[in-house]
Amino acid sequence: MHSTYTPTFFTRHNRPLRGVMIDNQPWFAARDIARLVAYRFPHSIQHRFYPHEVRTVRLAYSTGSDEETVMLSEAALYKALLRFGHPNSNPSTAGSPRTSSPPCATSTPQNPTHPAASSSPGTPAG
Repeated sequence: MHSTYTPTFFTRHNRPLRGVMIDNQPWFAARDIARLVAYRFPHSIQHRFYPHEVRTVRLAYSTGSDEETVMLSEAALYKALLRFGHPNSNPSTAGSPRTSSPPCATSTPQNPTHPAASSSPGTPAG
């Protein structure tokens, strides 16, 4: 087991996201995730997850410096995106494409012989 990891830097929505592979599993810097989802208290986001989803590791950089960094597992990353939102999930953002409900949910029924297709519930048919 390594004691120091060299992070890979990703850019998402013009924000850096540091990640490392530990035991063939991806782990991401907690503060970077907090900034990505605009969490109000980026220094304490790790308290919102289970202990097995959080670990502290030493990251070494190409400049020769290193630091202790709280990392979140891939599962915790997905939970953060679902729980706290994501920059793409805000439909009021200017320039973002708006999604609508699937066509099958808004189209007229294809089976006119089915009673529910010709009338809405609670309304007499005919």
